[in-house]
Amino acid sequence: MATSSAGLEQLAADTFAEIKLLVETLWTTLSLAVDPIYVRGREEALKSYYTIIPSLIRDIWKNSVVLFSSEFPGMDQLFYDVYEQILKPLAIDSSTKWHSLIQTLLDSYTADLLRTKGDKPEDADRIIASALDRASTMGLGSYLVTVLTDLMMPKGIHSFNWIGPLLAKFSGYEEIIAKTREPQYQASFGNLAEYNANQNFRTKAPSHMDAVSLYARGIITQDQYQRLISWAGLMQEFDQPMLDGAYRPISAFIAIRLFATGIFTDTDVRDVMQFNGLRPVDLKRMLAATDYLALAPARTAALGQVRTAWERGAITDAEFDDDLHYLEIPLKQRPIIKFSAAITKLIDLDTLYRKSVSEAYLSGQLSDAEYVPHLEAIGINAPDAEAHYAVDSIKLHGKEIAAQKKSDAAAAKHLQSEQVKLALAQYHAGAI
Repeated sequence: MATSSAGLEQLAADTFAEIKLLVETLWTTLSLAVDPIYVRGREEALKSYYTIIPSLIRDIWKNSVVLFSSEFPGMDQLFYDVYEQILKPLAIDSSTKWHSLIQTLLDSYTADLLRTKGDKPEDADRIIASALDRASTMGLGSYLVTVLTDLMMPKGIHSFNWIGPLLAKFSGYEEIIAKTREPQYQASFGNLAEYNANQNFRTKAPSHMDAVSLYARGIITQDQYQRLISWAGLMQEFDQPMLDGAYRPISAFIAIRLFATGIFTDTDVRDVMQFNGLRPVDLKRMLAATDYLALAPARTAALGQVRTAWERGAITDAEFDDDLHYLEIPLKQRPIIKFSAAITKLIDLDTLYRKSVSEAYLSGQLSDAEYVPHLEAIGINAPDAEAHYAVDSIKLHGKEIAAQKKSDAAAAKHLQSEQVKLALAQYHAGAI
């Protein structure tokens, strides 16, 4: 039965609409099948699309047969409209959506890893299980895409067959299994196999770090060093820096001491501190303090002499302040230094006054009754004054007692001598 021209035009318009609907449905089905984020009602939507897609294909096929058999003159225009209004925009939109889908997949994987991350060995099984679960979801999606492609595309047309395998690759299932099993195999027998091979063949050479350390300490020769670093394969431009880094630096403290002797210059000190690995800001600070630290021994000796001079009254308070300023003593330390010097001076004066009282008492210029009041007059507590008096009193009166005993002994000896002489005289006279 022949179809009118108006009927063919309407059929072409319906076919165009069905092709457009088929393309949109296919893309929506594909997106839902592989989307890693769960969407409520996704299963029901996919079932309805699976029902719609075959009927659309059948209708489009039937309409195309009618249009071709009727030699419809608008077929060229229909193909052009399908290309311009459906396929061309689809290509542009699909590219954008494809990139968006890939980004969504990557973001989803990253979010899962962050959500399940851990820092303990026992967390490994939980993290691996979660990663495999996500990979399995993506693997199922890739399988559905492959099935849909086989069901809906005419035989021999496999333009979309690459999508399923590619999505399966994105799932990372094989990589997760490999990363899980590899350390297990390595720990189970891999290490033992490596040890066995090493002990059988003994071909393992020291590492590059070992080579530079051994050479820097003079343990290996130049030839041995060159062989080891060539086997390590490090770029040649880093050979010398690596060797330089193996040497041990002079300590910053020793560098400052050497600077104080005049042997080290400012440049030498900077080089040593730079090699010690100081931060630029700390290097600047240390260099600024080098002069001060280098003069610290001389400054300490001079400060002691200035203190002694003030404590003995050789310089005034103003001169003491000027000297502290000249020696660059920090402002916060100056009151403490002056306080300490004042205490020392007070102790010296106390000692000197007590000594004068003691000398006066021992020489008879001060009586027993005057001793304690003289000490109390300068602020010495009564018990301390009594203790000092007791010591000097023992010294003074002890000497008097010793002198008396010595005098008595001499008198007794003289008396005995006189008695002996008298007895001898009487004996010679015949009186006894």
